[in-house]
Amino acid sequence: MATTDTTEPGDAMTADTEMDHSEMSMPAGADGSAEPTSPEAAAFCEAELAAEAAFGSEDPALIGPAIEALVAAAPADVAPAVEELIANAEAQGPAFEEPYGAVLDYCERIAATPSST
Repeated sequence: MATTDTTEPGDAMTADTEMDHSEMSMPAGADGSAEPTSPEAAAFCEAELAAEAAFGSEDPALIGPAIEALVAAAPADVAPAVEELIANAEAQGPAFEEPYGAVLDYCERIAATPSST
């Protein structure tokens, strides 16, 4: 993949990952905790998918609210990675990739966890 010295606002969220989010299922839980089957965890992963779509659209009117929703939905155990991701959204390399990877790993664990229903 070729890289350039400039980064468009929407490029940072999609630059290094070609993950197919369509295969992610959002399990539901009833306890309200940040456990993998909780509604809170599923809502966060849905917000992450919406943020990906907003960044892909490159529409600032969609990006701002998507970031706000992502931050608001972040369970305590992934919130630091979300904050770091947003702070480094226009960075390249580990400053962006590490928190982005942590957020994706969290959602992949959610998708891989069987529903408790």
